[in-house]
Amino acid sequence: MIRSSRVMPAAGSNTAQQLRRLYVDFEQALDAGDWAALGDLDTKLQRALPKLQKQLLGAEAKAELAKLNTLYSKMITEGQGEKARIRLQLSQQEATKQGVMAYLGHHE
Repeated sequence: MIRSSRVMPAAGSNTAQQLRRLYVDFEQALDAGDWAALGDLDTKLQRALPKLQKQLLGAEAKAELAKLNTLYSKMITEGQGEKARIRLQLSQQEATKQGVMAYLGHHE
């Protein structure tokens, strides 16, 4: 599981650099399919957003936020795909279970 110990931007920190690192953490977790790590990173980002909104962000930080936003959209799309895949798998397992139960019911 990918874990980031990084804390999001505090006043006076290099916000763009921290956002870039967060982007890399998100990208690695997404590539690894580590949904728990993505959840942790999302929580950190959600906590940091109010602080970021109060800061005057430079062009570099704004560009990093735009990259995160694009990756976030990709993460949502992939998450929806994963959800559909799991739903299908559960449905197939239930159908298999019902088939086995029917088979066993006829052969007792």
